[in-house]
Amino acid sequence: MHLNRNTLILLTLILLLIALLLFIKFYTAEAYHGDDPSVALIIKTSPSFKNRFQLNHHQKFSDFTVLIIDENEFIGQRIYQSLTDWLWIVLLLILAAAGITQIIHRNRK
Repeated sequence: MHLNRNTLILLTLILLLIALLLFIKFYTAEAYHGDDPSVALIIKTSPSFKNRFQLNHHQKFSDFTVLIIDENEFIGQRIYQSLTDWLWIVLLLILAAAGITQIIHRNRK
């Protein structure tokens, strides 16, 4: 199978986007204290599906690698929640559909 340069660039960009979305989903989270309105976007120490958790009274934001922290909500929090809740699944389904379409198209030739 011979791919032209533009197709190869597009596939590379799609794979990089999916890798970034998977990193965001599995290695980042919103962290908050129950009695404090501050919310932080942090890098988790181990991968998980959980993207929002409450810190216990012994934990501090400084115990984690904090990317963004703000009162009530950080900039882009709703976009982050959309990405981690459902958009990454949609993008993976689109990639799977594109792959299946490519296989069907190749078999027709």
